[in-house]
Amino acid sequence: LYGAARGGGGDTLLKYDLDGNLLWSRMYAHSAIFAVNPPRLAADTSGNVYVTSINSVGRTDFVVLKYTPEGEREWEYLYPGSGMNTGSEAWDIAVDERGNVYVTGRSDAPVCPLGGADYLTLKLSQPLTPAEEPEAPPAGYALGQSRPNPFLGSTAIRYTLPEAVHVRLEVYDVLGRLVRTLVDAPQPAGEHEAAFVAAGLPAGVYTYRLRAGAFRETRRVVLLERARARVGDRAHLARRRSRIILSPTDSLR
Repeated sequence: LYGAARGGGGDTLLKYDLDGNLLWSRMYAHSAIFAVNPPRLAADTSGNVYVTSINSVGRTDFVVLKYTPEGEREWEYLYPGSGMNTGSEAWDIAVDERGNVYVTGRSDAPVCPLGGADYLTLKLSQPLTPAEEPEAPPAGYALGQSRPNPFLGSTAIRYTLPEAVHVRLEVYDVLGRLVRTLVDAPQPAGEHEAAFVAAGLPAGVYTYRLRAGAFRETRRVVLLERARARVGDRAHLARRRSRIILSPTDSLR
């Protein structure tokens, strides 16, 4: 949890855990003289936090600060950085999934070409680290071969969706009768897995069919017969073996 406050010495960024314990605090000491509105915050998907405020030491520039989840400041950006009093006020800040930072507010001349005060919006771009790079969605639909195949108790079926869509994954026997509905729900884009548990089904060949939007695909899987030997059958087999071994000895007596 992040919070920010303005005091006599500047703006302070604070981070708390979910139990309300303060983890760290950081002060930006160049924003207290003429700044009117409090600092604004935004966070990206990697836990970095962004603060926008006003640097009002000798001028009034928009300022944007980026801090890591551990509280280290990565960079500071000032706009317009002209050294003149522009009467700027930062009102809000946002970060998109690619790390672009948006700041909006107001500013006086000389930022505004026609003079007076006007709205101002800034967009800042930054290179993404591999951990921050958003994953590209899959290129297309795909239904994989179940693993293991053949199988005894259960097998895993994997499939890929390039977009969010309603999915039906069903299993049929050799007569075309529906024996299992594994999935019947909307699902997001990405890779998915469903388990086909064959308890109560006879051994044989089954087909599983994926329907997602206009996509259709079917594959086959083989269910093996599980060997079953009763205790009585084992004892009977042991007696037969004993008679076979003892018969020659009995004939010699």
